[in-house]
Amino acid sequence: MINKHHKNSLVGAIAAHRKKSKVILEEYSFGVYSLYYEDADAGIMTRDDLHDTVDEAKEFCSEDYGMLENDWEEIPDHTPIMVTL
Repeated sequence: MINKHHKNSLVGAIAAHRKKSKVILEEYSFGVYSLYYEDADAGIMTRDDLHDTVDEAKEFCSEDYGMLENDWEEIPDHTPIMVTL
């Protein structure tokens, strides 16, 4: 993942699209959030889950959302949604 500093945390992000849905994985020092958008065009996140690793998050997204390994793309200019305290 591409990492950049944001709010005292190093964050990397990748996204996958499948039909109308989208998942963004944000990697923080404490874990990886999977942010699910059932309708990517609406821009409203409908679910978020915390995972220990990127691989675990990808496996979860494969099982729950049908995202494939080749679906993932780096997001170089992503602004993180989750903020560390």
